Amino acid sequence: MLQSLILTKGRIDVLVNNAGFGQLGAIECVSMEAAHYQFEVNIFGYARFMHAVLPQMRKQESGCIVNISSILGQIALPGFGWYAASKHAIEALSESLRGEVKALGIDVVVIAPGLIKTEFAAKQFELLKTISHPLAYQKIIAGLYKLLAGEPAAPGPEIIARAVLRAVTKSIPPVRHALPWDSKTAVFARWLLGGRLFAWAVRQQMRI
Repeated sequence: MLQSLILTKGRIDVLVNNAGFGQLGAIECVSMEAAHYQFEVNIFGYARFMHAVLPQMRKQESGCIVNISSILGQIALPGFGWYAASKHAIEALSESLRGEVKALGIDVVVIAPGLIKTEFAAKQFELLKTISHPLAYQKIIAGLYKLLAGEPAAPGPEIIARAVLRAVTKSIPPVRHALPWDSKTAVFARWLLGGRLFAWAVRQQMRI
């Protein structure tokens, strides 16, 4: 497909990496096979597409790579360990790549959504049911449902689409764009409160 684009259009201007899923569950209980698959999809899947487009973008000395991360790319919560780790990795990979290709005319943008009205929660809860957790972790599992309970009332994916469009059409795109408002405020709260107090506030919200 990428070769076809180059042959027919002569260039590749934009790559939007948006594939992924969330492997929820306590770190101890998620198998290493499942953890590897989380990274295979969320990180190495992104990397393969970046490898594919970068030679052409370098050749044409222009292009924009948009990597969809998550609020959890900067904030890790109980029960989201492997998913958050993959999103942290996306942020790190994007930051390194940005420094490598900026002088070549290529922009790298991270878009970090918070809670968005999609099918994410329902699908990940089905996956969560396949993970066996001892009684000691049941409050954390219940807390995951509390944290994601607001998904049906969250903003729709169109706000992400608009953010992507703005990123790829601006002459100077943002380095990192967090949205909706809960994503911005959570990162700010983590910085303002510090790690210990912020973790306490999260535990209170999850009731663990």
